[in-house]
Amino acid sequence: MATIAITGISGLVGRHVQERLVESGHRVVGIDTRAPETTTGLVFREADVRSRPDVERALADVDAVVHLVFVDPVEGDPDRSVNVGGSQVVVDAAVAAGVSTLVLVSSAMVYGAFPDNPVPLDESAPLRAGDDFPMAAHKRLVEEYLAETAPDGMRTVVLRPAMVVGADADILLTRALQGTRLLTVRGHRPPMQFVHVDDLAAAVVLALEDDGLRGAYNVGSEGWLSFDEAREMLGRRAIEVPEEVAFTGTDRAYALGLSRLPASALPWIMHPWVVDPSRLVAAGWRPRMSNRDAAALLATEVADRVEVAGLRTDRRTVKRAGVAAASVAGGILAVGLLSRRRRNTDPDPNDSDSRDRPGDTTDPDVERGRDVRDAADSDDATDPA
Repeated sequence: MATIAITGISGLVGRHVQERLVESGHRVVGIDTRAPETTTGLVFREADVRSRPDVERALADVDAVVHLVFVDPVEGDPDRSVNVGGSQVVVDAAVAAGVSTLVLVSSAMVYGAFPDNPVPLDESAPLRAGDDFPMAAHKRLVEEYLAETAPDGMRTVVLRPAMVVGADADILLTRALQGTRLLTVRGHRPPMQFVHVDDLAAAVVLALEDDGLRGAYNVGSEGWLSFDEAREMLGRRAIEVPEEVAFTGTDRAYALGLSRLPASALPWIMHPWVVDPSRLVAAGWRPRMSNRDAAALLATEVADRVEVAGLRTDRRTVKRAGVAAASVAGGILAVGLLSRRRRNTDPDPNDSDSRDRPGDTTDPDVERGRDVRDAADSDDATDPA
């Protein structure tokens, strides 16, 4: 029996890992700023990961550490002081405490989303997530710090899960699937991949118990779904917009509070970032849920749940209010088209005749975008989709 510390014990993954470790007979030390709902078999130690003294006290007499803390806020950017600074504190404290094993739950997003990504990505792929999207950048920075800091005597395992689903899973990308319409960028239909939280928890336990595991491992249901197959399973219709309109509109909608997705998140709905879990499967991990199973589960979770102007509600409320067309995707489209049109109609200060000449509104992308907007606005408010 080992004593295992879990940072972020009150989070979704922490609760599932705790249950599995307790069932396996391990002593679990939970570290968080608040106690979890279930403390059976758990020693809870309150600590803020940004405080080195707090973390060092919390890691006293532990054999291994599972680091899960990551702030994915409802509004605004993720907290770098927690995600990066706090993670560095945990790594440093674990090294100082002489723990034998440290398991870091990272993300498949560290690879970045690019049109030239191989499908699927294996662990040898470079970590190309840019600094413009904090959710991915923070994970990459923590991985880099762990690689630079961990001594040879410490066994480190990094898990890179695909999009995590499960009851109460509430992360930025799954929230993006809850609009009345899915925003899609013209010409882009990336494959989609999921992993259920139970399967991720099983991967964490395997990483702790199998001394042969070292380095990075992808965690995802084997294979992937086409974008359209996943969309159909989720029961969402799509609004397709030109790329420039998508970026401009998303940026403005995010600033206005109409969307929780910043424009820097759009590559993750444009380009592939699915991963190959073969290395972890070869080590004995077997996901219980396929991508289809996970998508079906996610569909039941979001079936009657939508987000409108950044607020979570249900379909019935949206329809009753008569604002089904005011989905996040619709708002992004409208703001993007307005911004585009303003640029087309703004007078050129270097053109002496510009004040007397109407702006050019015949841009084909704008015209195509208008067709999409009109189609969205014409939907019946009682449409079951």
